[in-house]
Amino acid sequence: MRKLPPEDLPSTLRREHDLKKTSRYSHASNLLQILKESANETKRRTLLQNGISDALVDILLDIYSGRVIPEDELFLHYVEDILGSLAECAILMRPLIGSETSLQYVDVDVFLQKVVRLWNVMWTKRHCMKVKVRRYRSVAAGFIVSFCGLYQKFYKRQPGIEERAAHLLMYCWVFNLNEDLVLGDWIVPYMFLLICSLESHEHMGRFIQEAVVNTLEPTQFVVAVLSQLYYSLNGTLKQLILILGGFTCIAPKLLEDDEMGNLLIGIGRACQRQICKGEEDMVYDVKRHQ
Repeated sequence: MRKLPPEDLPSTLRREHDLKKTSRYSHASNLLQILKESANETKRRTLLQNGISDALVDILLDIYSGRVIPEDELFLHYVEDILGSLAECAILMRPLIGSETSLQYVDVDVFLQKVVRLWNVMWTKRHCMKVKVRRYRSVAAGFIVSFCGLYQKFYKRQPGIEERAAHLLMYCWVFNLNEDLVLGDWIVPYMFLLICSLESHEHMGRFIQEAVVNTLEPTQFVVAVLSQLYYSLNGTLKQLILILGGFTCIAPKLLEDDEMGNLLIGIGRACQRQICKGEEDMVYDVKRHQ
């Protein structure tokens, strides 16, 4: 298929998505490649100036607002490409905020509020994160993290309880962990940052209720934590223990006695591994927070 010039891609993708044409799959894949290659700076800037970021959010809002989201692999790869392209847009846009080369062609406030609406719609369709396509959850997590960075740069604060960014990262982490432990090593620090940025203990309690108690089986959460404890070292291990400690302090009935016993054993083994394999100056810090 003939590759489209970058100025035509936003409108073409919108039209092909509305018409459900299969050609949208190859165009979305081509778009991701253009946005990923730093040598394509002129093409990437042209895409932003022609509204590609807005078009991609609208496409995702349409997908996640549907009653049923197709789970065939080809369609999910298309969604991955759209999510990945949006993450690249956020990375491109972030250094332009407040710079001499301003984002005159994007109303960043309106755009970010649309992204927040997308996060909330994605949260209502979070069951889609369980699909058995390996990269889907990691790409979704990358999209969320990239836009958290853009959100923080523009608003000078992290997304809060209403934005559902931390909720989505928790869900991606729990349901991806057994397939890709490395993913947890970069999701946990961002989860930690977002959770620590919640405005009050009330918001923390609400997050625990919404993202863990009402959404996950206790055993799913425990398995995720134990798996990550077995893998992580240094700062990520410390942050994971702090998250767990904060959760159980604010919601002491979150876990049953047997589950808490298993977690304490897991923490003990993780600390022992930190002593044997981790950074020496981190050993005391990890042990102190268990």
